[in-house]
Formats: sequence, C-alpha cells, structure tokens
Amino acid sequence: MGDCLNETIIGFNKQMESFAKLQEQHPEQEFLISLSTFNSESKIQFEFLKPSSSISLTQWSRWWHKSVDQIQYSPSGITALYDVIGKSCQSIMRRVR
Repeated sequence: MGDCLNETIIGFNKQMESFAKLQEQHPEQEFLISLSTFNSESKIQFEFLKPSSSISLTQWSRWWHKSVDQIQYSPSGITALYDVIGKSCQSIMRRVR
C-alpha cells in the first residue's frame, strides 16, 4: 500500500473536489461523505459531512501537525477491510433509519 500512497492521497482529494462541484451543480440534492480507514484496525475518520467541508488527506509526518480539516494518512499493518466495510454499513443504516 505504501507504493501507492501519493496516488491514494491525490485521488481522495480530487474526489472531494468533485463532490463539492456536484453539490454546487445540484443544490437540491443532499450529498454526505464519510471516510473509513483501516490497517490492522478500522477507524471511521468522519461521517456524514457535506462536500463543502474542506477535508483533505495529507501524508503522515513525524512533525507535529494537527488540523481539523486534514487527516494524516499512512498505510500500515494488515488489512481489516471487512471490518471497516461492516462498520461503515452499520453507520449508514443507523443514519437512514
């Protein structure tokens, strides 16, 4: 996963820009975005944010850098893909009920 770190970050940030443009083009529709990350454990980074939120991924660094609108991303550990898919689906189901 480390081999495609930059591509993952760039792709995510471009996707967020695309969602924001779609929201502008279709203000009558509600767009909500969630992000779950995983390695040996899964974590929901944020849930149900509007695309206008300026959330972006950055590469994790050792230097202290904490920002509300930036999520530091670093692939590591083994994959808990099924766990994070399950948690994400449960979260969405709770939201729509």
